[in-house]
Amino acid sequence: MEDEHIPQRLIDIQQDGAEIKQRRLDSEWIPVSDMSYVWWTYFIASNYTCLPFPGGLADQPEWILADFAGFNEIAEHEELAHEVDRLEKRQNQRK
Repeated sequence: MEDEHIPQRLIDIQQDGAEIKQRRLDSEWIPVSDMSYVWWTYFIASNYTCLPFPGGLADQPEWILADFAGFNEIAEHEELAHEVDRLEKRQNQRK
């Protein structure tokens, strides 16, 4: 990314992060099952092949897919925060 695009990217990240925060964090979203997080970590670590229930992705209960989507959004929120840190450090080094 070019240095002159950093301010706009920071604005975009702030907007995306605010949407995720409102949807998942501020709403006090709670996964349906206590095991959802464990299953999600296996799913991610297995390169999206290890599912909690028999069958393919389409055969999984809707609630588990909703829980996975929630964890994905929280992970994205964390990644956005790390990107902001990196971009701000880069921007400050250029000053």
